[in-house]
Amino acid sequence: LMGASSRPKLTADQWLISADVECGNSRIVQRLDRDHFAVAPREDPVPIEVQKTGPISNYVVYIEVTNLEPKAREITIDVLIPEWLIRDKFDYFLRKPYLLRSPDNLEYYELAPDRQTNLPDKVRLRVAFAGKERKIIATTPSYPYSDVRKRLESIERRSNGKAHVREIGRSVEGRPILSVEMGDKSKPRAVFSATFQPGEPAAWAILSMIEAVLFDGELTHFQKEYDLAFLPMTNPDGVVYGSDNVNSKGEIVLFGFDSQSLKSEGNHEAKVLWDYLKPKP
Repeated sequence: LMGASSRPKLTADQWLISADVECGNSRIVQRLDRDHFAVAPREDPVPIEVQKTGPISNYVVYIEVTNLEPKAREITIDVLIPEWLIRDKFDYFLRKPYLLRSPDNLEYYELAPDRQTNLPDKVRLRVAFAGKERKIIATTPSYPYSDVRKRLESIERRSNGKAHVREIGRSVEGRPILSVEMGDKSKPRAVFSATFQPGEPAAWAILSMIEAVLFDGELTHFQKEYDLAFLPMTNPDGVVYGSDNVNSKGEIVLFGFDSQSLKSEGNHEAKVLWDYLKPKP
């Protein structure tokens, strides 16, 4: 997989376009005209034949665009669609409504329909910028790993000792995989885990569930009835690198739970979760 330092970055006149950001994904960034650029998603190292049987990549596009000029401007971005996605009718992964947000918060909003055009081999976006403005442009509302950690720290602090953040292991690249534990240890265990696929940002749901069970008076009774654990991000490396299905070794972690896989060097994050669940399934 491409590391952060090898992601496409382009400064052209007064535009800075880069996938060299957390969750960033773009295989190319190419200038077509002064305010017109093309980008293409970076594909996971998973054979097309395998993808078509089920774990097809979501083909995430996630770039940061900066207008370096003090005056307002508009940029046109063509998102190039891989030929086989069009041929086999999987191009809807890139023909969905595109999302925008400021890099300083996680409040995504959809690009207006009249600013997004479907063409035979691409999606054309027209995005307005204020002077000096930065925007994230994405197909998927990714939840950055760094923001997950900040929110978990806040949840633990606000829980008044009812919730505890526990490191259950580390990713291939050494990032902590975290669980929020609460409830009665003598009761049946209920574990709510995000998927391993970074292109399916389940952290939104898991984090909301944690806060609901802690702070919603109609749901706090679950703390007395269960031994609860919540894992909002099980593949942090994949999220940081903007991957679709894989970890930092290019492995589909979801397939790592059979006995042979658990004994091998691969599917590291699957082993972390398996070892966490094993003492009390």
